[in-house]
Order: sequence, then C-alpha cells, then structure tokens
Amino acid sequence: MGVFTINKFLEVINLPRYIKRYFIIKRIENYTQDRRKRVIIFFLNLWMVGIIVLTFGYLLFARLSFMLKVFGALLGVFLIIYGLVKISRFVRKYDQNHNSISKLILKDREGRNTQTWDLRRKTSLVIGKSLEYDVDINLEDADYASLISKEHAILNCVDDSWYVEDIGSTNGSGIKKGGENSKARIEPGKPYKLNSGDIIYIANTQILVK
Repeated sequence: MGVFTINKFLEVINLPRYIKRYFIIKRIENYTQDRRKRVIIFFLNLWMVGIIVLTFGYLLFARLSFMLKVFGALLGVFLIIYGLVKISRFVRKYDQNHNSISKLILKDREGRNTQTWDLRRKTSLVIGKSLEYDVDINLEDADYASLISKEHAILNCVDDSWYVEDIGSTNGSGIKKGGENSKARIEPGKPYKLNSGDIIYIANTQILVK
C-alpha cells in the first residue's frame, strides 16, 4: 500500500513532462486564439499571485506575528502547487479521454483532406496500393502513389491502442508525433504506438490520425 501511494504521488508530481504535454495538447486541439489566451492568462495570473505572495510575503508581514508570516508563505506555495497540479490533472484526463482513435485522414501535397477511413470496430488494416492484394487502405490514387508498395504497412489495435508497423516496404514509412516538427523513421517489423494528432508517412504520403 505504501509503495503504491508513493508511486502514485511521484506520477502526479512529474510536472515538467505534464507542462510540456499540456501546451502540445493545446496545439493539437487547435484552440482559437481567444481561448488560448484565456487559458495561458489564467495560469500566468495564478502563478504570479503565488510568486508575489511567496516572495514578498515576508515584507508584507514583517511587522506582524510569526504565524502571519508563515501563513503568507504557505499561501504562496499553495497557489503555485495548485496551478501545477491543475495542469497535471488536465493532461492525465485528456490522455485518458482522447487517446482513442476513430479515423484516418489522407492528406494531399497541399495538406488538404482528400479521403477518410473509419477505424471504429476495426482491429487490423493493411495499407498499400493494389486491387489484386487485400489492402484495407488503398492509396493508389494518392499524390505519391508511385512510391508506395503494394503492401506497405499494417495497423493493429491491441488493448484499445493502435500501432503502425512497416512490413518491408521499398521506400519506408515514418511517423511524426502530434505537436512535434520532425518525423522519425519506422523500422520495419517494429510496431509504433499511435495517438490522436500523429501523422503517418507512407513513403511521402501523409495520413493524419484522429
């Protein structure tokens, strides 16, 4: 029981990762500029109040009793921790509710949506370009179809999580995680977990995961 409690506590206070993930989530959700400003201003104001109370608490209560000084310092610490914990809870709740993937969206070279595939009630799909082979996601009409293998990659759903795997394609596959600027190469035969907002590269063809 004690070890479990400590592990849960350490998970909650992993604040640097949660703060980074928080702003990535905001980018993925494509919040409007007004809402983004409200969210950022709320937390900045909260932290500023906490820091001001903590930093100047001693000066404000310098002529008062020791207990009031302690109260001012504790209030500042509480406000700072409260803001950080709110972020960590938001991120954890978001990950629990939004990691479910329901569709794939094919992008053209200008970034426009051209085709959508529903993933609900599916467990496995083959990505390729062929009418002869049994491919579930046929990319023969994609902009870079000439670079796509007949059976290029496979998607598998395991324990409610989706994974992509290159199955020995000629020109390879890649993945760009949501909120990141660079893509990583997918090693053939190695499954990569997908989250909403990721982009799968089938050679040069982009498929958005939502």
